[in-house]
Amino acid sequence: SGECNISIRESISNIGHDYLCQNTDGFIIEADNIVFDCQDHYIKCTEGCNTATDTAGIRLKGRQNVTIQNCYVHNFTSGIKLQENSTNNIITTNYIYNSSNDGIRLDNSTANNITGNYVDQNLVCGVNVSNMENTVTDTPTFNNIWNNKIENSSGGLEACNDAVSHNYWYLSKNCGTKNIRDGPCLGGNWWSDYSGRDNTGDALGDTVVPYKGGGILVTGTGTTAGDRNPLVEQDQIPGLICESTTLSPGTLNSSSGEGMAVICDNAKLTCNGTSFNGNGSDQTN
Repeated sequence: SGECNISIRESISNIGHDYLCQNTDGFIIEADNIVFDCQDHYIKCTEGCNTATDTAGIRLKGRQNVTIQNCYVHNFTSGIKLQENSTNNIITTNYIYNSSNDGIRLDNSTANNITGNYVDQNLVCGVNVSNMENTVTDTPTFNNIWNNKIENSSGGLEACNDAVSHNYWYLSKNCGTKNIRDGPCLGGNWWSDYSGRDNTGDALGDTVVPYKGGGILVTGTGTTAGDRNPLVEQDQIPGLICESTTLSPGTLNSSSGEGMAVICDNAKLTCNGTSFNGNGSDQTN
């Protein structure tokens, strides 16, 4: 382990080893236009990082054009925190776990790109956005939060967004590049509590949208009111196929007796050794 509460003023391609922290931040980014790459090393708080201490594994204050990537951030008050008008930053491919408040916190910060992260078991919110005070027409200020896996079975909300902060929690449907769950289309985020389903075969949810993650307070069903394209599992039956799809090997069980329906022209279903079991049990054909 190494010392914590470290100021970063230039690009770091590899932090070199794991860091164990006590009652302090892990790293504070104090320069613009840099890349901070953990190369899959841990930044972990072992003591004193609770809601009263306001610690962050990685903190940005008033920073712009910073990329934070490949970091494992555990047990801080907030995993990664952007504040004081941090803008145009990229937070990507990080694993953020067991924060006493929020996994990723954006406070009075705009036009940031949050994508490809696994946000897991954070006690207040998985991703929390607040104090932007923008309007639904201020699109250049919107944070873009998409293609993340957000899972909170520990009692926290998946997403929080106050009523005066407008953001995009999804991309428009974009097929041809696999999403974080290996589905055929990019869209919104994967949410552990999303109960809707896909009616068109693109592995994007069509019901219970916009999905609000338990705490997105923007009212209505407009473009900033939640995730309009939540990611769903494709290897499920009954199921619909509209994009070319390769299933994972295994057995799919159907309680309804229905399997896969190909509903679009020029769509190819590759079963890849998958068995379809129509009696709803776990037996292998």
